[in-house]
Amino acid sequence: MLIASLILAIATMTSIGLFSNRIKNTIFEEASQFLGGDAKISGSHDLSLELKAHLENTTLSISKQTSFRTMAFAGKKLRLTQVKSVDEFYPLKGSLQVKDNEGKTLKQKGPKNNTILINEALKNALDIGIGDTIRIGEKPLTVSGIIIKEPDNVQSNFSFGPRAIMSSKDLDATEAIQEGSRINHSTLIAGDELDVQSFKSIAEPLLGEHLRWESAKDRRDRVGLTLNKAERFLLLAGALSLLLTGTAIALSAKQFSEQQRSQVALLKTFGVTKNIIFKLYTIMMLTVGLLGAVIGTLVGWSLHMILVFLLKDLLPAQLAPAEFNAYIFAALSGLFSLIFFSCIPLLVLQRTTPLSILRNQSLHNIPFRLSLCIGYLSILGLIWFLTNSLT
Repeated sequence: MLIASLILAIATMTSIGLFSNRIKNTIFEEASQFLGGDAKISGSHDLSLELKAHLENTTLSISKQTSFRTMAFAGKKLRLTQVKSVDEFYPLKGSLQVKDNEGKTLKQKGPKNNTILINEALKNALDIGIGDTIRIGEKPLTVSGIIIKEPDNVQSNFSFGPRAIMSSKDLDATEAIQEGSRINHSTLIAGDELDVQSFKSIAEPLLGEHLRWESAKDRRDRVGLTLNKAERFLLLAGALSLLLTGTAIALSAKQFSEQQRSQVALLKTFGVTKNIIFKLYTIMMLTVGLLGAVIGTLVGWSLHMILVFLLKDLLPAQLAPAEFNAYIFAALSGLFSLIFFSCIPLLVLQRTTPLSILRNQSLHNIPFRLSLCIGYLSILGLIWFLTNSLT
């Protein structure tokens, strides 16, 4: 019962810990791909001459974009469309995924001159296909592919609204940008993290009110806040399982202590001291703990793989590996429960005397409620440590 309770506790914490840790690592790894680069400067104005000069003096890779809304025409049909003009370097991180005439998914950079990429929503709205021509402003462009995924547009996975991507070399020919047009200029930046941070310290004071700096790290921080809330919820569920399994550990430890009374009394008649007896049973419990940790970790890993399989349609195709400390934390949580829920019965056990056996006195003096109280308080302390929140 003691080993089974411990295995269950560690397996639960391992499965929850590994699952949440892998999701967090995956999203953090893909944060820069969601942005299209390591950082982005965007706003209603283009970069100032001073900013451009500073950027040209760095070793950073850059990609320029211009986004605007305009009407897209195909025959007699028209539709208001979000258009993005990009250069041949777009994207710096991640991949632009498009579908060709044969339905194959391809990864490519920005479109070539005189071509345009459209999403499924615009394709359906204008009733056109690959190879057909649409007009953006005054410029006719040939559809070269259907957008499946844009790295810097998370909504592209769900095809929200008509969208198109064209080459920045065709932008002037469209004459779509006029006085009063609402435009968003973006400059993607990629490079060594130290170089990006160094340029950020120079750029931020020069941004003004019309431009803003956004980085993959900022996105990781925002996503991290959301993930931390979800992780707290999962860990609280795991802590609840620790409370339940801890109760079973306390019951098992009490029963074990009562069963070992004769053994302890016999050892004492041979002159074994209380300290040696305590060390003996502590080693026994640690052995049980290590056995439970190994088996519980293996069971927990199997449970988390089953969970990943059941939720495969909702998760990324490739999950990042979990950090090793997720295993360590789960094992320590189980050992933590074992120590605090079983400490009182073991302390009382060493006080058994040979006379109590002769008188057939039972161990009614084991303060079982105190054992539970100490165990529950230790779990609450663990929860507080995990969530950093008293409530």
